[in-house]
Amino acid sequence: MSRVTAPSQSTVENVLSRDGQACARCGKTLVGQRGLDWSIHHRVPRGMGGTKRKDVNSAANLIALCGSGVTGCHGWVEQNRAEGIKTGFLVSKFGPVAAKVPVWHHRYGQVFLLPDGGVSSDPVA
Repeated sequence: MSRVTAPSQSTVENVLSRDGQACARCGKTLVGQRGLDWSIHHRVPRGMGGTKRKDVNSAANLIALCGSGVTGCHGWVEQNRAEGIKTGFLVSKFGPVAAKVPVWHHRYGQVFLLPDGGVSSDPVA
């Protein structure tokens, strides 16, 4: 049986709405092809072949970035992992859930991303 490794379309739309249809890191408007010109980044990585973590495709774990995994801000996060962790764009799969780790968001400043697609200045209880 195959595992679902991607977020639902409604979750992607929720993330894009929260992020203002723009890259959460640099603010660039997201246009073009998903996966090439822009992408939905998993802060806690899915891993090869997916994961059993229920929160992996939650809006709290997802963020819109320009570029692919090797270009734009998405590429920067993947190539600068220590800084990605420091700014909250990457979260260790061995640490707290993404909703408890703040991210520096271009639109909001330092915030916690909520599972419902909102943002908060306070961590999820």
